[in-house]
Amino acid sequence: MFSNMLRVAVVMLTLYFQPPTAASEFSNGRQIQYSTRFTTLAFRESPFADIAGAGSLSSEQARVRNHYRFDYDQAGRLIQVSFRRGNLLLEPNHTANYFWHCSRVDIYYQDGQEIRYCFDYQGNPMLSRGDVYREIYNLNDLGYRSSLHFEDTNGKRIQDSWGIAEYRWQIRVDGTVLEQRSDLQGQPVNMRPGLAFGTLILKYGPDSWLALMQNVDTNGELLANDTGAAQDKMVFDKQGLVQSWNVLDRQGNPLRGNGPNVARGIQTYTRWGYELMVRYEDERDNAILNAYGWGRGIRSYDDFGNMLSSYFADQYGKPMMVEAWGYARAQVLWSNDGIQFLSRSYFDTEGNRVAHKTRGFCQLDYSYDDNHNLIAIKFLDINGKPVNRLDTGVAVILYEYDDTNRRTIIRYMNTSGNPVNHLQQGWARAQNLYDGQGLPAGANYFDLTGKPVSL
Repeated sequence: MFSNMLRVAVVMLTLYFQPPTAASEFSNGRQIQYSTRFTTLAFRESPFADIAGAGSLSSEQARVRNHYRFDYDQAGRLIQVSFRRGNLLLEPNHTANYFWHCSRVDIYYQDGQEIRYCFDYQGNPMLSRGDVYREIYNLNDLGYRSSLHFEDTNGKRIQDSWGIAEYRWQIRVDGTVLEQRSDLQGQPVNMRPGLAFGTLILKYGPDSWLALMQNVDTNGELLANDTGAAQDKMVFDKQGLVQSWNVLDRQGNPLRGNGPNVARGIQTYTRWGYELMVRYEDERDNAILNAYGWGRGIRSYDDFGNMLSSYFADQYGKPMMVEAWGYARAQVLWSNDGIQFLSRSYFDTEGNRVAHKTRGFCQLDYSYDDNHNLIAIKFLDINGKPVNRLDTGVAVILYEYDDTNRRTIIRYMNTSGNPVNHLQQGWARAQNLYDGQGLPAGANYFDLTGKPVSL
């Protein structure tokens, strides 16, 4: 089943490995032998699977469209994946998946390990998935991934934002993959928030895409979670786009379960591989609303690949207000060159401006400096006036940068222009710290009076 998956070489001279710095795109003379380009990333439920693209592009098309560039060395090993327009690095957008959180990932190989680092849109090293600086995959004798753990900039093992410290994989006799996860105390952790599956058996198809994901107990027997779900059956097209996902019980019967409380999610795409619509069905193939109160999500895009709008419809395709969120459509505005996200606004089914029910604002506006750095986010009411968010108490977020475009200061302000403590985070100002190599070294936090805050 793994014949088409990229085999990772185990042996590599140590002189080729050196942790990346902010100064260079490639370290120690690594050269790109060839590159491939894609409009989006293939869906992954586990980091065991390779990073893969979907929606192939030519180099000429990639000059004018958002895309992922996959760079390979002379041995055919993937050494970098980046999200770009032409050669310009971009912030992650709607095409990112559960395991993509930055603008660029550099991959190094050393002594039976695959080591990954993240970079921002300016090419500076960054933390991702919480405070993760380094992802270290251990490889078995055949080059397949056997485990993954996370480290901070000091090389200390840490948990990611999902509370996971380590993934462990075992390729079983029948070719399936057993996945287990644990926190720093060695306790089991579910696969991700919103999906209560623990130990997994992953079955991949001949095209390397995930075909079936099973939740099992310590004996490898199918185990239903609190919603009755025990299995997820995935259907991909040849290029890696999910056509449907299907919730099954222990006996393999369709079941309404997991977070959305549906039996099936069906997705369609634009010619570029962007999600055009998702809709839902019950166990009898009837169109239904999901647990969040809507039946269809429909999107539109510009010629660069940026999302322009999304709106909700009922199970029959009629536009609808989502009661829990208080809006029917979100509209996005981009700069003329499609590089900078400028604003997002909410509307009802009649096109009237409305405030988000739980956040309390109708529109958010982004501002940038000449180096494409985000310097302000402003939250506005239906009349275009500043408003304090209901969930955070913040009306404006201000950002400052140093001369290498590293973010140094974050400030929260209210409608009066005064510092305000974020209602959930408990601080009003953060000062990001960097070490002598330019690597993130934590942050100091302060309340609205300037008093230090311990987190």
